[in-house]
Amino acid sequence: MTLSAPHQLPPDAGKFLVGRLQVVDDLNSLLTAARQAGAALTVAVNGPPGAGKDTLAVRPAHKISTSVATRQ
Repeated sequence: MTLSAPHQLPPDAGKFLVGRLQVVDDLNSLLTAARQAGAALTVAVNGPPGAGKDTLAVRPAHKISTSVATRQ
């Protein structure tokens, strides 16, 4: 049985992460380290409406979903 990666992520927002690149890099590092250790990781993003929480969460989600798809 071959598993395929789910394709349910909204599109990446592109350049709209002004001032958040360090946070995205930190999230990518956390997710990569957890995956390499074989651990599950839950990340919560908190903030007021319109702060860009979804955009912030989608970028690392796209990166990790690409690496999951290539590993299956």
